[in-house]
Amino acid sequence: ATREVPPAHINLIGYELPSRPLMPGDTLTVALHWQTDRRIQKNLTAFVHLLDPAGNRVAQVDRAPADGILVPRWPIGQPVRGHFDLSLPPDLSPGQYRLLVGLYYPDTMKRLPLQTAPDLSVNDALSLASVTIR
Repeated sequence: ATREVPPAHINLIGYELPSRPLMPGDTLTVALHWQTDRRIQKNLTAFVHLLDPAGNRVAQVDRAPADGILVPRWPIGQPVRGHFDLSLPPDLSPGQYRLLVGLYYPDTMKRLPLQTAPDLSVNDALSLASVTIR
């Protein structure tokens, strides 16, 4: 019998986005700051998706949530940071794009459920910020 994995106690405690305007073909670098209040037994993958105004995914990156340290080795109560480089398509139209982030179990592709305000989440992804493409 398979046992349901309890929700991970992981908080996204901060993020950084470039302050300069972005152009089609640029690389959007997002830094995410995570923290856990207990040992996480299973490894996780983070995703960062950029959606156009119609909700279509135009760029994405999936990788380990923190640079150089797997989730089961995260220090309890200490922030860890991960960098995510999204390559923007050269034919991207100018406008407002939405940045979504979340975590999933790589073995099952099941996303971790979010505990946040309903208007901030879409399909267990956190609607992090709006990004302007010039």
